[in-house]
Amino acid sequence: MNSLFGYTFPAALAANERKDFSLSIDADSDFIIEKVYSNETGPFRLQVIDTTSSYQWFSERIRMENFFGTAQYPNILPTPIEVRRSTQLQFDIEDLSGAPNQIELVFEGYRVEENITLGKKRYFCYVKNFTLAALDRTQDTLTTNSDTDFLINRFIAWTDQDYMTKLKMSLSTLSGRQLYSQFTTLENVFGSVLRPNNLTHPLKLEKNAVVKYEVQNTDANAHSLQLVFDGVKIWS
Repeated sequence: MNSLFGYTFPAALAANERKDFSLSIDADSDFIIEKVYSNETGPFRLQVIDTTSSYQWFSERIRMENFFGTAQYPNILPTPIEVRRSTQLQFDIEDLSGAPNQIELVFEGYRVEENITLGKKRYFCYVKNFTLAALDRTQDTLTTNSDTDFLINRFIAWTDQDYMTKLKMSLSTLSGRQLYSQFTTLENVFGSVLRPNNLTHPLKLEKNAVVKYEVQNTDANAHSLQLVFDGVKIWS
């Protein structure tokens, strides 16, 4: 029988502290994560590793604003995360507030009594960080892994100042073609974790695909942003 369940995990960090924690999944059932939400006294970023399969959820540490919702407005995962029984989930968490940070993470889903077989599609996010000087314009790339294709389901982003950043993107899998015809305001491409840009036609990136970015800061002040390509890795 499958039953509703949530794993709640508290963590306390000193100002600017980075620390590893672990959460043990019960031995009597596998667990399917459908929603994630948190409560905290300050911002943080984290990496999650499924130690049973040595599988990272993100290409690099993700900001809480790009992954966790709230109980009222949770991040409902388009692809639930499968976790085998007796797994240790390892959290690499870093405080970004500069003050003591009390954090509570909740992973809501359901228990599965029968043994599950991990699917050929597994939740993953490619994460890209930028720090832009005043009126700066820069280029960068992201290359997907060589072992799996990747299907983008959602565009999600965080920025420290809305409506000050524009970007262009192109893909090697589209023969270098741009995704948008010209520089486009970030908020017209990427949504938030609570209101993401859910792609009507998910975008498939083949192994070793290259995403090229050109990012422009239109403000006379420096700004930071984090882009997230939320989707699934696909094994043949």
